[in-house]
Amino acid sequence: MLKKIWLAAILISLSFYAHAQDETQGAGSTPDVDIPVGMEAKKINSDVTVLMPKGAKMHRRNETTFILESAEEYSARKFVEVDARLRALEEENTTVKKEIEELKFALLDVKASQDAKRDAKNR
Repeated sequence: MLKKIWLAAILISLSFYAHAQDETQGAGSTPDVDIPVGMEAKKINSDVTVLMPKGAKMHRRNETTFILESAEEYSARKFVEVDARLRALEEENTTVKKEIEELKFALLDVKASQDAKRDAKNR
C-alpha cells in the first residue's frame, strides 16, 4: 500500500514538472531551432513564430495574413539606409576636420603669444 502511494506521488509530481516545462517553453521562447546568421525569429502571435531576415519588415493585412517584404524591397531599403548613414558620416567628418583646423590655428596663436611673453621677459 505504501509503495502505491509513493508511486502515485511521484507520477503526480512528474506531471506537474512536465506541465511547468510546457508553460515555460511556450512563454515567449522559440523552439530549439538553430537560427542562421542574419536571421531572427519573430513571434507573430502566441502560436506562430516566423524565421525572417534581421531588420525585414512584415505587414499585417488582416488577422490571418502577414506579408513579408520581398528581397528587392529589403535590399533597396537597406541600401537607402546605408547611403543616408554614409552621408551623415561624411558631413560629420567634414565638420570634425574644420574643428581640427580651427584648433590648430588657436594652438599656434597660443604658442606665438607664449613665445612673445618669453621674449619680452628675456629683454
